[in-house]
Amino acid sequence: MPDANVHQVLWTGGWDSTFRVCELLLVHGRTVQPWYVIDRERRTTGREMRTMARIAAEIERRDRDARARLLRPQVRERADLEIPADLAAAARSVRARYRLPEQYVFLAALVEAEQVATIEIAIDERREMPYLRDAVLAAGPGPAPDDWWSVDPEDNPADLARIFAGMRLPVCEMTKTDMERRAKAAGFADVLELTWFCRWPTILGHPCGQCVPCSDLRGSALERRIPPDSDLRRRLHRWRWGWVRQAESARIRARAAGERLRG
Repeated sequence: MPDANVHQVLWTGGWDSTFRVCELLLVHGRTVQPWYVIDRERRTTGREMRTMARIAAEIERRDRDARARLLRPQVRERADLEIPADLAAAARSVRARYRLPEQYVFLAALVEAEQVATIEIAIDERREMPYLRDAVLAAGPGPAPDDWWSVDPEDNPADLARIFAGMRLPVCEMTKTDMERRAKAAGFADVLELTWFCRWPTILGHPCGQCVPCSDLRGSALERRIPPDSDLRRRLHRWRWGWVRQAESARIRARAAGERLRG
């Protein structure tokens, strides 16, 4: 039987997942087994992994026992995860009703491939996500930190239950402001300031202010961390990343051509 004191957590170095990791380690004295999936289509993998290393070092600086309970991350390649046929069918069915991000499909495949009993996904404000807003959630046994939520397999469509069957949602009823308030009360709010979120950082390594994560943060507790919006910033962002995407597409085409020649 899995040890209830060891929490399997998808950790990306972002605000939500870092809040969960820190609260488990520093407040509740639990052990955390982080998981990270390398997606070669994301250009911030290196930044995210460096961010997690910085946060781990900061946890060690303030509490060596807590750092000892932060286990070595289990890292997997998204390209190595095979999507079972029934899982792919469930995803297509859900997408007939909602815009379901691909990440939840390959995370479901990860849970099965690694035979993890359940993995914690730090999704905040489920009301902003229709596929979870309309779902019936079952409460964990409680008290904290076992007061998580999960998609109830009995009271939800089978396709949605199939996707989220191996996932816990510990912060889905919280906002980033809620997390900041709790982090301040527990004394680790400064650790959250080390987190990263932007998908298309500037040449100087600052948040772009234009990508989806940056845009989503406007009006939230993290708005102070993104630059103000402007027409010039939007133009520069589109110009720079237009060239980046073209170069990436050319690289992919060249690699495919080389593989065909070798074949």
